[in-house]
Amino acid sequence: MAAIARLSAGKPMHPNLAGKKAVKVNYVNVAIEARRSRTLIGHDGCAYQEVRNKIKAILKPEVAKTRESQGPNGAKLTKSQELIKRLRIEKKEIARERDILATQLTRAKLIISEYEKRGKNKTPS
Repeated sequence: MAAIARLSAGKPMHPNLAGKKAVKVNYVNVAIEARRSRTLIGHDGCAYQEVRNKIKAILKPEVAKTRESQGPNGAKLTKSQELIKRLRIEKKEIARERDILATQLTRAKLIISEYEKRGKNKTPS
């Protein structure tokens, strides 16, 4: 969290970042500033999810403004095009969540099946 604060204030202490004029708050720079591996904050379900969520909150408005207002060729999008783009992004997120839940369900079914097999193999004494 201190690394995020230093980067937000524009006062990084790490030698690789200190000489730069403007250092953005992102996963890589926070990891460098904190002198930790990026993988600790680089994916959902990581070791420091709270830090990742804070970085994500900082990045989200910045990314949303840029992506929503411009098309692939840099042209300004209409309201309906923006809506379609947002819905497509939302659809991808929902599909990702569905896939995770399907995997968890499959694992649960396998565990239940194993317990049922163990229960049938036990003979009463």
